[in-house]
Amino acid sequence: MEYLLLIDGTYAMRFMAFLFPLLRLSHTIRDRFIEVLRKAMYNSESCTRIMGVFGFCSLLKQLKNNNARRSIMGPAGGNYTQLSISGMSLLSQAAYGSASNPNLHFDMLTLEVLGILRKCLTQTVEVRMMLYEALGRAVDFNTMLLPHVLQFIDWHFESYFNENTDDKLSIAFDKCVRYRNDIEHEDQPDLLRPIVVYDNVGRLTAFMVHCVVLCDHHNILHDTNAVKKTLQLIVDRVDSITFDELGIMGSLDTRAVEIASQYLNVIEAAMAYSAWKMKPDNGLSRDLLRLFKHHQQCVEKFKVHQHDP
Repeated sequence: MEYLLLIDGTYAMRFMAFLFPLLRLSHTIRDRFIEVLRKAMYNSESCTRIMGVFGFCSLLKQLKNNNARRSIMGPAGGNYTQLSISGMSLLSQAAYGSASNPNLHFDMLTLEVLGILRKCLTQTVEVRMMLYEALGRAVDFNTMLLPHVLQFIDWHFESYFNENTDDKLSIAFDKCVRYRNDIEHEDQPDLLRPIVVYDNVGRLTAFMVHCVVLCDHHNILHDTNAVKKTLQLIVDRVDSITFDELGIMGSLDTRAVEIASQYLNVIEAAMAYSAWKMKPDNGLSRDLLRLFKHHQQCVEKFKVHQHDP
């Protein structure tokens, strides 16, 4: 298992596909695999941390039965239990296990994994993007994860839109993309300074749309009204954001290119949300068409700015 930490993370992720059948057969292999993933999450190499996120999210796909059900069913209930759970799992179990929570006996191992993945929101943008992608696939396979995933990620999503009103949309791209501010580059003009990308708000918005759609489709008992309100505001107002508000003036530098790309991703997520809400009698096809045209116009304008002297 330790070999996964020594090879390139991309190859390690491919190798994992051959390990998952073994995890169902052996508690020892499963627990050893989890130990390796824990180490991967704190590795200095970004590709290894990405592998750790991928591994944990892939594991979540298979944790569908809760401990209470397995304790009744015995061996027929599945092999995914863990005797040595962490304090995070116990605290999460106590916090989530209430009479008002439909997942009273939600799997402790699942909660432990989600507690580990929560820390990815302080990691690099590559790790965060893998989290959005792999966790999106996990909730597809295991909808029981949705309330717990939304509980720890919706505040992160809202932090990029917390200065909005009902008639004004503002996206905090400055939290996602910044010029590097170190001693080596402090005397250089902005156009020549390298940038640091912390997050991709477009991918995050697409992930939130995906989760909200699944919650409604599967009748998951979780309050998504606040997220829906923000998503609807994006649909209604994203085309009102000016280039000046995006910080795009004159020719595109590396920071402006990254912000433009993320802005287009936000529009695409808004289009997906509009398409999901669209019905034959509610006229929301106009929103989808409006956003599509705005997306095309932005692409053309960005091309013009890119070639400006």
